[in-house]
Amino acid sequence: AMGEVRPHVICSVPMIIEKVVKKQIFPIIGSGLMKTALQIPLIDNVIYTQVRKKLMTTLGGEFYEFIVGGAALNPDVEEFLHRIKFPITVGYGMTECGPLISLR
Repeated sequence: AMGEVRPHVICSVPMIIEKVVKKQIFPIIGSGLMKTALQIPLIDNVIYTQVRKKLMTTLGGEFYEFIVGGAALNPDVEEFLHRIKFPITVGYGMTECGPLISLR
């Protein structure tokens, strides 16, 4: 659906991005040859750039920010998304306060 809508900002619960990363990306980059390639300086940056582009295209390709909140984001997924320079913002807040209290 995001491929059709092509949103500019995505606000979601963490589970959406976690499922995509854990089911589609982690198995590929965890395989033997890819795992070895990611240990080589400069090559890792090229691979991470391609992974980021593919992930962004999968989510519509037009967005400039993916905002998650409502639950904790898996630390492994968060670290990976920061490593590939994925435009994600993790929001923290209290339900009773309505809007986000702070962003990280």
